Amino acid sequence: MDRFSIYLLGALAAVLIAFGVVAYSRHHEVAETPADRAISVTSAAVTPTPTPQPLFAAAPGGTPPVSALENASLVPLVSASATTSALDMPLLASVPTPIPWSPPNYGKVTTVIYPGFTVVYSSALGNPAAVQYAMVQGAKPKRYPQPVKVKTPDPRLFHNAGYSAGTMAFPGSISLYFGKQAGANTSLMPNLCAFDPATLAGPWSKLAELEVKYASTYKWIEIVTGPVFTTPPTQAGSLIVPSAFYRVYRRSYGDCLAFIVPQGAASTKMETYLTSVSTVEAATGLPIFANTLVPEARDQVPEAVW
Repeated sequence: MDRFSIYLLGALAAVLIAFGVVAYSRHHEVAETPADRAISVTSAAVTPTPTPQPLFAAAPGGTPPVSALENASLVPLVSASATTSALDMPLLASVPTPIPWSPPNYGKVTTVIYPGFTVVYSSALGNPAAVQYAMVQGAKPKRYPQPVKVKTPDPRLFHNAGYSAGTMAFPGSISLYFGKQAGANTSLMPNLCAFDPATLAGPWSKLAELEVKYASTYKWIEIVTGPVFTTPPTQAGSLIVPSAFYRVYRRSYGDCLAFIVPQGAASTKMETYLTSVSTVEAATGLPIFANTLVPEARDQVPEAVW
């Protein structure tokens, strides 16, 4: 047999082997049924995925991102172009609501990002729902998105109703870490609430002093703050007036210090206002540091201020 015939027979053998393998595979293939596909989808659904950043979640090493809830879905605002979002605030119905405060109807809210602090603003209430920022040593962002405009009450309403305009993000804190111009933004209406003058000059100013001390001592502190309302909210003419104010501090190793300061309170003995994170959540309907605290820590009331 010549060499050409040997090559030809080898090629034919290879083709026959290939056909045999294909035929064998088809014979043993099991057809996928709808039930099989359902199992496949179910398996994919339970595959672990990265946990989304919750509203007011911690962000190590810098200013925490604020996340927006739209149709009960978490939509983190972490890009410079993401400046607004409509939120449906989740109510924590399973947590007992402390009297006399209860979560209000925030309606449509807008996330407004200023250099150094972020406001979640409720146009329906004419108040911020929450304000968040961090005092962390290190390099700060050099560029911020242009703050969006929101409809706010006339600032003259504060004086006309006998209240003082108080800031949620403190100007001293923002100026210290982000500069005087950033600090000046704290006087804008989205960051302001109506305060009894004694409350603003007393415990709220005391918290501003403590905050600078905490930042200097711990080098890393996060703040979430805002108003607390009755249901229905108290009104002075067309101005909606908070019944209290909350402030929650979180240190880098995870423990928190929470305050609720009632409207009209004047004492600067800050232990009087200590509460738990879960109580603040029940009073506001907002999840605070949702993925960073164990339940025991959320329910704990500190015995003393730091």
